Formats: sequence, C-alpha cells, structure tokens
Amino acid sequence: MSKIVVLNSGGFDSIVLMNYLHSIQGENEIYSLHFLYGANNEKQQLECVNKVCEKVEAVNKIIQLPKIDWTQSNFFGTEEIDTKSQYLEYRNLIFLSYALSYAESIGAERVYLALLNHNDYPDTTLQFLQGLNSFSVPASGIDIDAPFIFDNKVRLAHISKYLGITKEDYFSCDNPQADGSPCGVCRDCVALGEIFEKLS
Repeated sequence: MSKIVVLNSGGFDSIVLMNYLHSIQGENEIYSLHFLYGANNEKQQLECVNKVCEKVEAVNKIIQLPKIDWTQSNFFGTEEIDTKSQYLEYRNLIFLSYALSYAESIGAERVYLALLNHNDYPDTTLQFLQGLNSFSVPASGIDIDAPFIFDNKVRLAHISKYLGITKEDYFSCDNPQADGSPCGVCRDCVALGEIFEKLS
C-alpha cells in the first residue's frame, strides 16, 4: 500500500482533491496536511478538514505556523480589493517545504495539491511546480503533483457533483461573517455561487 500526502486547506479545491484521490486511489493511505497560520476562515476550514479526513479515512496532520506578518498583501485583512491584494508571498512554497519533509519521513512518494489553471500568483503556476519537481524527484524521489493544473473551477464543480460534495463539505469564503457563515460577496463566494447556479 502506497502513501500520499495531500495539502488540505478545507476549501473547495482541496476538498474536491481529497475526495477525488480517495475515489481513484482507494487503496493508498492518504495523509492530509493542514496548516494553521492565522487566516480569517481558520476555524471553519479546520472543521471541513476534520470532516473530510474522517470521511476518506485519512491521517489528519495539522501544523501550527507563525503568522506571516511580513506580508505586503491584504490577506489577513477584512477588505478584499482584488486578486493581487490577496497574494501571500510564496505560501505554497512554505507549505510544500513542510509537505516534502513530512512525505520523506513517512515514506510517501507523492505530494498532491489543488492548483488550478491560472497564473494569478507565482507559486501557483506549472513552471513553479516543474521547478520544485526538478529538485525533489532526483533528491528524494518525491513527486509533487497537481492533477487539476489544467482545469478550472467549472471543471472542479462538475467533479464535485459527481462525487457528491455539498456546500457543507467545504469553506472557501475569505471573510466569514460574525456568526461564521460565508459572506457571500468575496471573490470565492461569488465565483462558486455563479458556477453552481449554472450547473443547477
């Protein structure tokens, strides 16, 4: 039985990835890796992480990181201006450094993350992924894989419907309301709302 490590934020993309990998690689041991680093939706996403790990019988590894308080972005703010304002400098590189170390320690040969087909940030591109693999594969035999790298959220929405994923299974809102519910107006809330309205 092989072991795989999956970066699992608890948001829509990674919850679809967790379910997808379980559906196609049911015999593999899934090791979910989630990071706490002060995000506004931390509590809600952690609940979704715990829920999906129980569902797919994944090992649930949670790592507490210091807040990236040197950022020049508005990531930890409550006002979303545009996509670029939300960029947290090389967050994926930070996460993947931990993931590679964790994978090597448990004997996993593959790390997965839910990158999509866009170039919004430098650490979400195919070039970034290929660059990391050019080091990690020869160094430790660990491949970093993003199976949705050529897909968009519409494609993921179709996959989520096929896998029976509901709105209660993920939390992608950047700025939850005081009661913890999605705000309905941030970029992710609007995008997912429009997609699922078209699919309904």
